[in-house]
Amino acid sequence: MSNHSPASTWQDLLAELIADTAERERLASVLSVQPITLIRWAEKTSRPREQNMQNLVQAIPPAFFQDFLRLALIEYPHLPQVEGPSQPITGGLPSTFYAQILHAYSQLPPLLSRQTLQDLVFQQAIAHLDPERRGMSISIVTCVRPLEGQVVRSLREIGGIGTPPWKRDLEQKTILLGAESLAGYALIHLRRTIASNRTVQTRIPVHWTAYEQSAIAIPISLHSRVCGCLLAASVVPDYFQEE
Repeated sequence: MSNHSPASTWQDLLAELIADTAERERLASVLSVQPITLIRWAEKTSRPREQNMQNLVQAIPPAFFQDFLRLALIEYPHLPQVEGPSQPITGGLPSTFYAQILHAYSQLPPLLSRQTLQDLVFQQAIAHLDPERRGMSISIVTCVRPLEGQVVRSLREIGGIGTPPWKRDLEQKTILLGAESLAGYALIHLRRTIASNRTVQTRIPVHWTAYEQSAIAIPISLHSRVCGCLLAASVVPDYFQEE
């Protein structure tokens, strides 16, 4: 979709976008419509209501946003002011978050504090990285304890959180990851690793799942030792930047 030709109508640009099955499914999920509805809009056999058009404009990938908005305003001149796609927040975390963490750590028994701390971190992370709920999943991956005297050979996802099209509480499945995964690569090289766009070939090992258009893995250390990583994926291509 990166080498798109100029479109004369928003329907033409929409048709170009939804020619990609993954993008069609993403847009349909975000707008809570059936994929066939998007096809009908693109083919001009039906016309979205103004609210649906506003939601569609906000869901358009960043690279196409300005062109799509310009074309949409020709047919929908009374659209409310629509802001462009936002970037992840880069500011500091609120002091209330630290207060909640410290309170849970000091006041709750160990059996409860671990899950509570994990839930608080997940909730803050998803609000921080996906403030407009464009679509993101965040999970924690931990090293599987090896046999005595052996090295770590696999990783396991232990839980996560998401915004639509993902469920809020990601199911805790026994998913094992190895060196050929994005998380494994990040831990082996001890640095955060970004897979910026599923349509671009890369040497970084990444296995894309439904909805994912970009992803990032960030190693987590405990007492100067790597113990796992934070794994996040977005429905927006090129969402995660180095800064």
